[in-house]
Amino acid sequence: MTDPTKTLAQLDVIVSTPRVITAVVQPQPPPLVAAIATAGRTSPSVTNASYLHNQAVPSDVWTINHNLGFKPLVQVYTLGGVEVDAEVQHLNSNQVRVSFVIPLAGTARLV
Repeated sequence: MTDPTKTLAQLDVIVSTPRVITAVVQPQPPPLVAAIATAGRTSPSVTNASYLHNQAVPSDVWTINHNLGFKPLVQVYTLGGVEVDAEVQHLNSNQVRVSFVIPLAGTARLV
């Protein structure tokens, strides 16, 4: 006996003869679950939390206390707004150290 709660859209084959209807119901695949690789980032949930650090005095090491409670993505910009590469070390879930080859001033955006 077929499941009477199935709709016609869920039925794959319907064979009809006078006074007899036979339906074949195919099992549905399990729902897909998406996994996101965070490369060492640990974020408890999707959030709009971010922090903007301003480094007015040029330095080759910036220690940033962001207090976000997770290890954020760090984007570093010069005073002119050019994104630069830097070595980023997460000291804990509330503090990060950004190191450069030469002393720089600028901003760091943590998301």
